[in-house]
Amino acid sequence: MIQSSMKPLNLWEVPKKIDYKTLHLLLIEGIQKYDMISEIYTEFFTNMFDFIKDVINEGINQSVIRSDINPTIVSEVIENYDKWEQS
Repeated sequence: MIQSSMKPLNLWEVPKKIDYKTLHLLLIEGIQKYDMISEIYTEFFTNMFDFIKDVINEGINQSVIRSDINPTIVSEVIENYDKWEQS
């Protein structure tokens, strides 16, 4: 049996909390190498972005969220929050 000196990959800092920085780095590497991963990754984040915008628009329509905000900008902030939090 060959033993590796590499540290095992751990995506969890604590149980059930994913280390998104490591996950994104792995995905970015995969995106650069494989077109299929790039397409899936892009589709996932596009769908997530659209879902967030839909929730914000629904909140605006129900007067739960202010009507003077831009759902696109707020969606971008929400989708990128974990990147700001880790820096």
